[in-house]
Amino acid sequence: MKKTLIKNIHLFKDGQNTALTDLVIDDKKIAVTNRQDDHYDDIVDGQYGYLIPGLIDAHTHTSQDGLATSLKFGVTTELEMMGRANSRKHTDADQLMADVRSAGMGVTAKGGHPSELQKGAGIPASVLKEMAAMTESERNAFIEAHKKAQGKNGNIETPEDARHFVDAQIKNGANYVKIMLDDGRYENAAPLPVLPREVLQAAVDEGHRQNKLVIAHALSQDFALEAVELGVDGLAHLFLERDEKTQQFWMQLRKTTFLSHHV
Repeated sequence: MKKTLIKNIHLFKDGQNTALTDLVIDDKKIAVTNRQDDHYDDIVDGQYGYLIPGLIDAHTHTSQDGLATSLKFGVTTELEMMGRANSRKHTDADQLMADVRSAGMGVTAKGGHPSELQKGAGIPASVLKEMAAMTESERNAFIEAHKKAQGKNGNIETPEDARHFVDAQIKNGANYVKIMLDDGRYENAAPLPVLPREVLQAAVDEGHRQNKLVIAHALSQDFALEAVELGVDGLAHLFLERDEKTQQFWMQLRKTTFLSHHV
């Protein structure tokens, strides 16, 4: 293995302080050093730049190409919120790319969000912008993934259906569970069907039974509050309203563990 010295860099320490130092990379191990008299296969001048931990993108809909590109921006882990990069086992192990954690496919009603994306109309501007930046093959795969999602979710009608679906996602490599509470009001696609509360509760309970975090897609305040009352561990979006119910929501929000906001 090569032994590499990286000199003259500021090492990120605790989010507030950095230290000018040298690093040695030896047999995949990284260590701080002030010694420069050893033999090195490579010596890299950091030019007083900054070395920081790998970044985490907390909300993506990604692909193998996306995981490879993210490394150029210092992102070493992506949290896949629904899509075809369904856990690292479904990626090319030999390709240099970011790690990925995935929800697999989300728990939604037949014809519910995000099935409206395949219709080619009523797609929100934010999604259109995201799709415009994709290559043709990535865009086709993105749309195809949502078509498949509609088919896979088409049989969820009862609490038992929800439990079976969540179990299948976990067996397929999902690291956490995602439920959909979205009637399309903010996607120019209303009215979209939403699963009954008892069905969503069954999905949440099954995820927790298998020791998985459960997150919710909810763009409206009433759905976000319902998600918290269902016992989810996090929200994939922040709602857009602010009214007399907002204080109630923030009090309930203490039950959640994180927010993953897709900009």
